[in-house]
Amino acid sequence: MDRKFIKSIVDNIPYTYYLVHPDTFEIVDTNDRFFNADKKCYEQIFNLKKPCCIANSECPAMQIMQLKNNPKQKNFFTAIKNRDRLLYSKPVFSKKGTLSYILDYLPDISATSESFEIDGDNRSKENNLKRKENQDSDNKSPSNKQEFILKDQEEREKNEMNEKRCELAQKIGKIGIWEWNIIQNTVFWTDETYRIFGTKKETFKNDLDSVAKLIHPADFKLWEKSVQNSIEYGSQHDLEIRIIRPDGNIRWVKAYGELQKSITGNTDILIGLITDITDKKEAEIKLKVSEEKFSKIFQNTPDAIMLTSVSDGTIIDVNQSTCKISGYSFDELIGKNSTTVNLWYDLKDRDRYVKELREKGSIQNFEVPFLTKSGEKRHGIVSGEIIELMGLPYILGIIRDVTESKKIENDLRSSEERFSKAFQANPASSVISRINDGVILHVNDSFEKISGYSRDEAIGKSANDLNIYVDKEERNKITKQLLKTGSIKDFELSFRHKSGEIRDGSISFELIEIENEKCMLINLSDITARKQFELLLKKQNEEFLTLNEEYMAQNEELIDSLERIQVINTELEQAKLKAEESDRLKSAFLANMSHEIRTPMNGILGFTELLSPPDLSLEKKQKYIEIIRQSGNRMLNIINDLIDISKIEAGQVELRMQDTSINPLVENLYEFFMPEADSKGLKLNLFKELPTNMAVISTDSTKLSQVLSNLIKNALKYTQKGSIEFGYTLKENSHSQSKQILTFYVKDTGIGIPKELMDKIFERFRQADLTPVKSEEGAGLGLSISKAYVELLGGTIKVESLEGRGSTFFFELPVQFIRRTIPENQKTENKEYKVKKGYTILVAEDDDFSYLYLSDVLGKTGANILRAKDGQETLDIVFSNPDIQLVLMDIKMPLIDGYEVTRRIRKKYPNLFIIAQTAFASEEDHRKSLEAGCNDYISKPIKYRELIEKIRKFAN
Repeated sequence: MDRKFIKSIVDNIPYTYYLVHPDTFEIVDTNDRFFNADKKCYEQIFNLKKPCCIANSECPAMQIMQLKNNPKQKNFFTAIKNRDRLLYSKPVFSKKGTLSYILDYLPDISATSESFEIDGDNRSKENNLKRKENQDSDNKSPSNKQEFILKDQEEREKNEMNEKRCELAQKIGKIGIWEWNIIQNTVFWTDETYRIFGTKKETFKNDLDSVAKLIHPADFKLWEKSVQNSIEYGSQHDLEIRIIRPDGNIRWVKAYGELQKSITGNTDILIGLITDITDKKEAEIKLKVSEEKFSKIFQNTPDAIMLTSVSDGTIIDVNQSTCKISGYSFDELIGKNSTTVNLWYDLKDRDRYVKELREKGSIQNFEVPFLTKSGEKRHGIVSGEIIELMGLPYILGIIRDVTESKKIENDLRSSEERFSKAFQANPASSVISRINDGVILHVNDSFEKISGYSRDEAIGKSANDLNIYVDKEERNKITKQLLKTGSIKDFELSFRHKSGEIRDGSISFELIEIENEKCMLINLSDITARKQFELLLKKQNEEFLTLNEEYMAQNEELIDSLERIQVINTELEQAKLKAEESDRLKSAFLANMSHEIRTPMNGILGFTELLSPPDLSLEKKQKYIEIIRQSGNRMLNIINDLIDISKIEAGQVELRMQDTSINPLVENLYEFFMPEADSKGLKLNLFKELPTNMAVISTDSTKLSQVLSNLIKNALKYTQKGSIEFGYTLKENSHSQSKQILTFYVKDTGIGIPKELMDKIFERFRQADLTPVKSEEGAGLGLSISKAYVELLGGTIKVESLEGRGSTFFFELPVQFIRRTIPENQKTENKEYKVKKGYTILVAEDDDFSYLYLSDVLGKTGANILRAKDGQETLDIVFSNPDIQLVLMDIKMPLIDGYEVTRRIRKKYPNLFIIAQTAFASEEDHRKSLEAGCNDYISKPIKYRELIEKIRKFAN
């Protein structure tokens, strides 16, 4: 039980209470009634100078100490300061079974101590006093002792009889009596109380904790609060709760109790009655469920239900369907009369309805028209019954709206009439027969003309009885097919006329149902004349076909010759047009290439010459160098495009699939193109739909990056103001469960593309020909290369554009996501990099200008630089200088190429770092370098930062 609850009970006990430690005899806890307490429990209480356990061997605490393993409660009188007190001592054990404390409580019984003897089982002050009086009388009048004995026996018998009557009354009334002694925490139950709780006296521990275990958890707080209120405020203990019997059975009980004064005059006993009310509770629950069910049925039935008064027809209640069917709201109907709201179409119907109800008490399926609020006339089936509610008669009426079914019934009747007329007027023979036995139920007038049988001869017979089918098994096949498909159209068969003549017929079957029985509707047309005419035509056609075969053979030869001539002419015309177009495009392309190559070359050579004067200012030098750098990049892009388009034309492009994290790839492009966008005043935006850890796919990252780079370059070329946005989105792939679709896009606000050129922009060499959109530099190969790469990756590329409004290029790739992350590339540090002292690098390079560039770049790292001009010299220097730690290996060198040099070095120095550096920039060259034994690869023209990063990688 709750510790606060127990504490509140103890604090309200009208006696002195305290807890004593069994070893030190110190008081460790007490209530408010404890007075003048010292650290020793008995010194001032008993006015002694030492603990009573030493002075008085009868001390109950001492006896408890002696009976630690089998403690029992003991009660004693103890005189304290000329007053009598009753001392109770009880042991308090821990969960482990060891003695923790001794509980003492002392009720004041000075007023009654001489008139009764304390007994743990005494429950009534009056019984003790009466026993005392009997003893006194016995002592004072010895001569009347026999009389007192007889009276005492008579009184005992009377008491026993009263107790039996009380027990019988409890059993019959199923009422138990209970009592809880708050001070002693003992519970007294009558036999009926044990029966109600389903427990036995022998096994039940008579205390409040044992009672609490039988209370249903859902009602425990309610019971606990009621007990607490009874103790604290003296309120009545009156509640209905559930209990759980030891066998698991749940019962409802009503418990009533109130505080009673004890023999000491204190309120320390809670006594009351308990009754099993399970049957009553279950009946109440069933009644409530029944009422809820009726209410739901009443409100949710599709028929209108109306409760009206018999005396004056006042509407008492209606359901929702009544409002829906009539059009009136609930408030518009309640309290009104059915005639007042104008529900009856004819008041005579109402009079007949009420009259029959009063005579018979109920009415069923009374069909009447009624009116809605809008004045619409509808039809209903009314049933009613007079019922009694609270002693008064009412009419419970149910109205079913059958307007639609009446309409359907009328339509069906009209349809049947039309069918009957059509059936009779049909020029074909119409027959209705049963499926199961083929018996004919009905025939039309045409049947006699076609079959030769009259209506009377046919009805009641089957087709087999009339011998109509030439092949009797054919009817069984038709029946099976009809049951499966429901109809058979224009089936040709032979039938037998009444005369025995075999005739040809076209027959159709429909599966119909008549009075819940499956039947066949058969329409038979006599096509004998038509078939004979067809045979004649067939014979004539065969003759014509024989004559025509010779002509056809000759014609086929002529047609084949003409077709071959037409194909040859078409091919020649297409080849001529294609050749002319190709020549024109290539001429335009070559002219454009001449312009595109000469323009950056002019920048490189011209500004190189301008750098010659020694007095040139630093500012101009930087400007000229930047122009030379940009021109060189432009020239490099043209060369790369020409190489790529050549490989595509030759079909030599290979894919290098690898796990690729999309987000770092697009972020790098964003950072690369951001300066150019800023310089043009354009806003560059990037959109990524997936988080980095989920955006990992298997693809050729180089080609994917090149496609996006080409599209972004085009957007920057043709956008003068506004913004450029690029990124990717994800959508579901309806064709594959294992792969999904990534859509990459580049959107700009540039000049746009005219409609007539939309289909041509992805063709090779087209930029030179598309003069309306030609406003920027370039070879015109970027989109063609992009299209080829996207298709190699299994995707498609498209463009949407409005002239003057901008363009959106997007391509879709089917991808499979990898369930792991690819670490993002760390950004290059901007500070200069220095190798450790003594670090030696050999540069194998036959071109002097290339060597000068490399030695200048590598010199900034602080490394020792050696040079070899051919393959043999490279081998000699490496084998004679074991201190070399890194080799920059040119692939194309005199005497021995870089591949072979690398293979020979690897045999002697397998751990020497070698970086291939070459103008061969294809992926195939990259692969061959690694296979020869190179650790890494860098393509010419070599970029300063890229080279430094590779040196950093291997030097560290």
